[in-house]
Amino acid sequence: MTSKQELAVMNNVVWCGIISKLHGCRIRSGNNLWGLDKKAPTYYPDVITLSNDVCNDEFFNFIEDSEAEFIKDSFSSLKLGDNFDLLYEASWIYHKPAIVEDIEKAAYRRIISEEELQCWTSVSGLNGILLPDILFQPDVVVYAKEGDEITAGFIANVSGDTIGVSNVFSSGNAAASIWRDIVHVIRQNHVGKHLVGYEQDENLSAAVAAGWENVGYLSVWRKRNL
Repeated sequence: MTSKQELAVMNNVVWCGIISKLHGCRIRSGNNLWGLDKKAPTYYPDVITLSNDVCNDEFFNFIEDSEAEFIKDSFSSLKLGDNFDLLYEASWIYHKPAIVEDIEKAAYRRIISEEELQCWTSVSGLNGILLPDILFQPDVVVYAKEGDEITAGFIANVSGDTIGVSNVFSSGNAAASIWRDIVHVIRQNHVGKHLVGYEQDENLSAAVAAGWENVGYLSVWRKRNL
């Protein structure tokens, strides 16, 4: 049986693949590893572990002769040694399906034009990373809170019966309700059994307070320039 953490990991792999392909990268994979043929876009990993069974020999063989710099250790299981620096640790999160009858109406809209997306990426800090072609990906929706200005938003990506949530941001009054709003928006607009993502620090605390579950840990490493 697939664990909640594994659901989150595999959905995140799909999401990273979508973004990387839009930037002209090609995916390469091994038994327990996912990677790219060139440098990933800013904020995205060059390599992702797919299992907590990855051994160091397998990992180092996979990255040999590659440009891999940023490593997402999906299960915080690698022992990388002195040539890598730990950038941060985070938690995979999961939310059980909401009961449709209990869902409140959440005032969010889909971003559908390049002009709107430009505003969204400017507010979220993703200029040059989230490219216009993301709007034409059938399994991706970019959401923004209704209003004259964009004060909150997130991205939903669908893989099978799992819906991943990423790039969550909020300010002002929207910050207090964003993680509950996300559940409502997803259930109003998508069919899926599982809601997943990953967060750290204040965002993680806010998500857990809103009913999301911490289901495992991940680490992000950076290879030193030797």
